[in-house]
Amino acid sequence: MNTENKLKKDEPQKETRDGFISMAKWPVINTAIILAFIWIVFSVLPADSGWRFGMRFKLLFSLFTVAGGFFFIFLKLGDMPEIRSKWKTFVSIAAIYLVTLSALVGLGFVLPRYEIPQAGEETAVNTPEERGEALFYDSVIGCYLCHSIGGSGGSRGPDLSGIGDIEPARRPDMSIEDFIRQSITDPAASIAPDFPPIMPANFGDRLTEQQLTDLVAFMKSLR
Repeated sequence: MNTENKLKKDEPQKETRDGFISMAKWPVINTAIILAFIWIVFSVLPADSGWRFGMRFKLLFSLFTVAGGFFFIFLKLGDMPEIRSKWKTFVSIAAIYLVTLSALVGLGFVLPRYEIPQAGEETAVNTPEERGEALFYDSVIGCYLCHSIGGSGGSRGPDLSGIGDIEPARRPDMSIEDFIRQSITDPAASIAPDFPPIMPANFGDRLTEQQLTDLVAFMKSLR
């Protein structure tokens, strides 16, 4: 009699456990596949493919992936409260969607999606080109957030990989140094085709004359 009662008592627990495993199976598998893409596939792609992501973006994508997996498991739970107001439900879903979308867009503008090149501890930054490169990747100046070099960087502004070889055909009366300098201090004077005029016009005030000279020297060396 005691054995029968024990078996009957264990059966609901076993069914609950098996039901949860069956319910969570596919969300867990899908989450694992997406995480593999984030940490393995995207890491072995060529740097110039534009699909190499930095550590912070990988962690961010992983967090959203795991949260999505739990969300789909939650949707499959059996004892869900009855929805009493469809309007409130719609407003709640819309609010979550807008907040999530706004957060992703904001992070896309603030965080680079690639690793910022780090200079080695023994590397001396002495030449104007080296100082200009350090400025380009400086988080305060933020050139790399909008411009790319060698396939790494932002895409909101023109690719600067070969700007040192580009003669300013739109301003044939200017040297390449003056053209780059003007493009930094007065970006509205020469707007690149197919790009919106979103570059701030205050770099002339934010940069010292030496910093501006170094930044121009670095960009001129890009060939």
